[in-house]
Amino acid sequence: MEYGLDIGPEAIRAAVEASNGVAIESVRPIVVPADEEKAESAGTETGDELFVEQDETRYAVGPTAKTLADAEGETPATLFANGVLSEAGYAGPALETLVDDVLEIDDAVDGRLCYTTPGPLVDADDPTDTHRDTVASILANRGLDVTPISSGFAVVYDQFTDDNYTGLGIRLGPQTTSVTLAYYGVPALAFSLAKGSAWVVEQAATETGHEPAQVEATLEQFALDPDAAAGEIEAALAAAFDALISDLAAALETEASENDVQQGLAVPVALAGSGVVDGLEYLLGGRFDAAPLPFSIRGVRLANDPATSAARGALAAAKDGVDAHEAVTWSPADVNDTGGDVSTAIPAPTGETTLSFDDPLDDGTDTERARADAAIDQLFARLADRDDEIQSVRADLETVFDDLESIEAETASAETVDALEDDLESVTDGLSDLEAERERYTSDLETLEGELEGVSTAYDALEDDVDSLESALTDDFDTLEATIETLETTTADERAALDDRIGDLTADLEAVAERTDTLGDQFERLQASVETLEETTASATALEAVSETVSELEAELDTVDRHGIRIDGLAGRLEEQALRIGDVSDRFTAHAERADEERAQLEGDLESIDSTLEDELEAVDSGLETIDERVTELGVDLEATTMALEDAEERLTSTAGHVTALDDELAAVHDSFRDRTADLETRLETTQETVGGLETTAADSDRVTAIEAELATLETELDDLTQTVSAVSETVAGLEERTAPAETVDALAADLDAISDDLDNRLESVDDRIEAITGKHDGLGDRAERLDDRTSDHANRLEAQRETIDDQERRLETVLTEVDDLRKLLEDGADEPVETQLSTLETRVDAIESGLETNRDDELEAIQTALETLQDRMQRREQTATDETQAVVTPLVAGGGGAGVVAGSSLVLTGAGAVGAGAVLLGLVLIGTAVALER
Repeated sequence: MEYGLDIGPEAIRAAVEASNGVAIESVRPIVVPADEEKAESAGTETGDELFVEQDETRYAVGPTAKTLADAEGETPATLFANGVLSEAGYAGPALETLVDDVLEIDDAVDGRLCYTTPGPLVDADDPTDTHRDTVASILANRGLDVTPISSGFAVVYDQFTDDNYTGLGIRLGPQTTSVTLAYYGVPALAFSLAKGSAWVVEQAATETGHEPAQVEATLEQFALDPDAAAGEIEAALAAAFDALISDLAAALETEASENDVQQGLAVPVALAGSGVVDGLEYLLGGRFDAAPLPFSIRGVRLANDPATSAARGALAAAKDGVDAHEAVTWSPADVNDTGGDVSTAIPAPTGETTLSFDDPLDDGTDTERARADAAIDQLFARLADRDDEIQSVRADLETVFDDLESIEAETASAETVDALEDDLESVTDGLSDLEAERERYTSDLETLEGELEGVSTAYDALEDDVDSLESALTDDFDTLEATIETLETTTADERAALDDRIGDLTADLEAVAERTDTLGDQFERLQASVETLEETTASATALEAVSETVSELEAELDTVDRHGIRIDGLAGRLEEQALRIGDVSDRFTAHAERADEERAQLEGDLESIDSTLEDELEAVDSGLETIDERVTELGVDLEATTMALEDAEERLTSTAGHVTALDDELAAVHDSFRDRTADLETRLETTQETVGGLETTAADSDRVTAIEAELATLETELDDLTQTVSAVSETVAGLEERTAPAETVDALAADLDAISDDLDNRLESVDDRIEAITGKHDGLGDRAERLDDRTSDHANRLEAQRETIDDQERRLETVLTEVDDLRKLLEDGADEPVETQLSTLETRVDAIESGLETNRDDELEAIQTALETLQDRMQRREQTATDETQAVVTPLVAGGGGAGVVAGSSLVLTGAGAVGAGAVLLGLVLIGTAVALER
């Protein structure tokens, strides 16, 4: 039965073949001190626990150590340092206990076991002899054939079964990164870096200042994805992985140069181990491609279940019965210390290693014979290497035969060339069709150019119409503005004259008001005199006073008569002003009607212009849309034509490239066979010279016989190779005869180039014409925008004129309202208060007369006579006043009242509300007095 054992710091895993596939058991290699008290408190004394005794100290290992550490809050210790077993005394017993726990081998017979080792450490001085001896002693005496292999080699055996176990295996663990390069199941080099996922965590924690536990938790969910959002810890982890891969590439370059790795090979790469993350394979592939490695990378893969890949590979190696290859599995110091057979640790030959057998032996002494034996052993080793090389050449020849068969199958025959010519003819026919389409497109483009010229002409005519309309509108606007300015000037002059006249009337009204106040005072004095007459007896002095008062009243009446004449003049002037105001109102009305008519006419003109512009722009837009659609259709047709030509060109290019590749491959085959033949002849001559030298020595006859047999075999194989080369040469010659002449292909390529150039020139011509049409289209768009701007300016100016006219109309309506108010104030009057006062005055005079008649009749007879005389005079005066009132007093009082109303209204309008209201009230009183006198 076969077993695979992976021994590493993160886990010890055993893999065996089961009915349902590979079964893997694992256990963590950790240890923690555990006395009986701690074990009982943690509940680990169940009988299934794992303990070891060392130096009178008890230790719990594996899952038992984990349980006890969790219970006590301790951190368990690992059994490994830098990938190898630590020097602690408990490390060996603990490892043996863990191996027994996962292997469970019972009396195995004829079984094989392969276990993994880290490989030689290149950046640390940790000795591996303790690790090697301990593991060997643990696995001894189990009835198994035990073979150590490197961890990287185990990855190779797990991942590269289909590649004949050829490739580069990398196992990334927590403490180390193991690398192995193998050819056909034989490791060429193996080494380890003392850096793993724990080093990555430590670098990221140092860079970010976070705790390692936090960084490790982030690493469990981490993936190298350039499109994913990365935080501080993720960025530090990516940088640490990049540094690790860079160190790995540098170490691989150094080790490859020191171990004489074959140049120019292309090998696949497999990445495994518990420390890998998704996306790391892309980073590794990029770094290895950029590094100057002696071999190239042919793809990088990430193993399925990377943690268990090494265990599966160890099982596969055990099944295949691999050899130890201790020269690359262990470090050179460990191999030298074993003192084993020299033949198992022969270093890989290098280009600098040379052997010389020219020195003669001294009489067969033991020392010289030992030297000769050693030289012969080295020669046999070299011959074995040459045998391997011959096998490699044989395999290469088989590959070449396969390639030749595939080349022969793919080489263009005469029928293929005929088919190619048919394809070329079809392409020519297609080009003719394209030429016809191009002519049709040219005709369409000419039609479009004519349509564009027509559209351009229409635009020019439309622009001329707009210019003329703009000029007419400007003239109309200027005329309207001049008319409005003249109207404003005339109105302002008339308003100024009216204001002056109203001022004069206001001054006259104020004079009348003052005179009226004087008359009122005199009236009150007269009333007081009458009251005095009521209280006292009339005397001669009183009569004289009365006479004087009557005289004063007569004088006042004369004054009133004079004022009446003046008031008549004022009334006439007021009527004249009223007539002038009516004329002004009529002129304002005429101007307003004229402005309305002009505005209506302008609005009609603008509507007509807008309608005409909209129709023209719609027609232009429709024409441009048609042109755009046609250009789009032409573009689609041109794209289809271009794609068809590109397909034809690609087919011809592919055919020409295929033919060229065939020529190159055939030349390479010739060169390879010549080089290999020369190499084999050189090696044969070297071997013959070596054999000749050996024949002159005192070597053992059996060994000479063996050498001759080997030489005979080599000569036979060389003859076979020579025959093979001859057969290959004949095959190549046949292929050359069957291959299409290069001149035919060149002619076809030249024809295709000429057709392609002609088509490119024609397409460029079409593109130029399309660009010209597009430029004209853009120019028309600019002119349309300028036309829109000018129309917008005219509309704005018209709107401003409309607002000016509206403002003038509002001002005219205000003036007309003021005139109407003045008219109403002149026509209406409140005469009731004046009549009431006059009635009261008459009643009081009657009362006084009655009192005079009833009191002291005797004493007042003279007074009565005088009063009767005065009464007669008063009656005559009243009659005369009544007659004159209709001609003088009534117009005077009415004119003063009207002037007061007009002046008061003007003051109210100018803001002097209180004074204006008083003037209006006085005017109304005077008007009422005039009405009363008229009655």
